[in-house]
Amino acid sequence: MSVWNAHARATRLWPVVALGAIGVLAGLWFGIARIEPELVPKAALDSLLTTEFADLSGNPVRLSDLKGKTLIVNFWGTWCAPCKEEMPDLARFQIENSSKNVQIVGIGIDSVANMRSYANGNPVSYPLLTGTGATISLTRELGNSSGALPYTLVINSENKATFVKVGRISIQELERATAAAHGAKW
Repeated sequence: MSVWNAHARATRLWPVVALGAIGVLAGLWFGIARIEPELVPKAALDSLLTTEFADLSGNPVRLSDLKGKTLIVNFWGTWCAPCKEEMPDLARFQIENSSKNVQIVGIGIDSVANMRSYANGNPVSYPLLTGTGATISLTRELGNSSGALPYTLVINSENKATFVKVGRISIQELERATAAAHGAKW
């Protein structure tokens, strides 16, 4: 075989080899992309769902009582500027999506008096629950390693965390996270 024929054959084969390599890489990418890491350890999520919180009137509430709904759990404080900035969006999102089996719950890392005062001056369309000193530790177990607020967690109707966010959440993020939690049902 002449050097010319070997070069011509190699020139014709490289596109086939390149396409094959791209196919292998794409297969690996899509295979890996479908493997979702557990956003929140199951034990921490179970703890959140079974913890007894109190509403602003002192009535006990467990998030497990809201079984079958997509839950958007927002940890916040009245002293937290980004928390207060996002609350009107959360309130509007709750009103617009309540018929879609979505429930937002705000868990305050604050005193009942401060939370009541805030709620009296600012319309909130979803339940506000009071956290305890242990609630920040619980948020860390739920994936909030910094313990910062606001911290939002979306839990689908099968009680699996599908989205977490430290910091102010936008309406667009809420829409995408809720759509992902609902899957094809949204």
